[in-house]
Amino acid sequence: MNLLYYPYINLPDTEWTIRTLLYYDNVSSIVPTQYFHEPERYEPFMREAVQNELITPVNPMNVLDNPWEVTRMFDEYLNQNKGILKRRRLPIQRNGISHIHAGKYSFRENGVHMHADKLNNGVFYNLIQMGLAERIDDYWYGVEPKTAYELMNFITSVVACKIDYQPVTDRITDNCFSTVYAQNKDIELRTRQYKRDLILKVKYMTKI
Repeated sequence: MNLLYYPYINLPDTEWTIRTLLYYDNVSSIVPTQYFHEPERYEPFMREAVQNELITPVNPMNVLDNPWEVTRMFDEYLNQNKGILKRRRLPIQRNGISHIHAGKYSFRENGVHMHADKLNNGVFYNLIQMGLAERIDDYWYGVEPKTAYELMNFITSVVACKIDYQPVTDRITDNCFSTVYAQNKDIELRTRQYKRDLILKVKYMTKI
């Protein structure tokens, strides 16, 4: 079985990741274009794993035939659920004039940071118009946490279907759709000894 990890770029340096790399044939992660050219942006563990071909980066913009059409469906989902928009918008945008300092509720500070290259700009523009995101700089957006998780879940599911992978995450929340968690201890170990040694070597190197 092949897995596509979400919601983050970097797989965590944890026992969950080591177990996942050992149990499954191939593990990938959705990665923006910038990281392909600047691998130093990865966290140390992830960088070593990618360089040793233990984790394969996937750019959704290169996989999807029509990214605009895919993200449009997510926009429609939000627009059809006005209650979600009302609950998740910034308090100042939701209630009009407020004496609460805007920075306290800024998605730049408290939102999930999503890289612009992961998706087309249209989806981020629409999230800003809905009051669910703010632009941080040329590469990053701050997105309302629940919306960011749902968006990555949605995109990962579409990309995984396209490349015949199974979505997987180490984060279990009430908002997740159906997914597979790589925690089954009864799964047969389908890997060669050299891969196990390489994984342990990468883990050791990142601890030095």
